[in-house]
Amino acid sequence: MWVNLPSKVYHFAGTKSYGTTKRGAYMCEKEAVAAEDRASKTEKHP
Repeated sequence: MWVNLPSKVYHFAGTKSYGTTKRGAYMCEKEAVAAEDRASKTEKHP
């Protein structure tokens, strides 16, 4: 998944924002949850 670091929101592969934000990082869901990031409200978990 792709995490937008400033907003702490993650995006799933195949979605519009995946890998496109200026400041972000690829990581697994476990890492994102541990960093207290949250899923995008407009996307569904694949």
